[in-house]
Amino acid sequence: MTAVARTTLLAAALLVTAGCATYQQQKADAVSGGPERRLLEAKQRQQAAQDARLGLQSDQEVLAEEQGLQEQQLAQLEEQLKKQDQQVANARARNELTRAEETALRQRIADIDRDLRDTELRMLAAQATGDTGSDRQLQQQLRQLQSQADALGREIELLTQ
Repeated sequence: MTAVARTTLLAAALLVTAGCATYQQQKADAVSGGPERRLLEAKQRQQAAQDARLGLQSDQEVLAEEQGLQEQQLAQLEEQLKKQDQQVANARARNELTRAEETALRQRIADIDRDLRDTELRMLAAQATGDTGSDRQLQQQLRQLQSQADALGREIELLTQ
């Protein structure tokens, strides 16, 4: 046998042996349930990802609803302040308020309105960054502003009676 033939025969034997080893590994994997186990693991990962997606989607819907309620609260408070400002103007026109009372009331309306705008901007920033801790604090400030506006409205009514 020539050296070339021996080399060729040796290479063929090595390929057959390597192929047999790979075949043996695949056969052992199949017998031990490897493909089924990997398939089950993949399905479990897929289910976990779907569950996470559904949870995030639910959270997003809740946040959107909360944002809608906040926008509604802001709009109602803005409308209330506009009405109060108009009440003050009407009362002054009917000489039910002095110039000093009118100025003081309009200043308080402006202060509440300024605080409302500041709170609104901070709420938008908190929503944009997903900062729910700040969002809760700002909701409390919004309730305080609503309380101040309600108290101011009662004071305006008392002064104009």
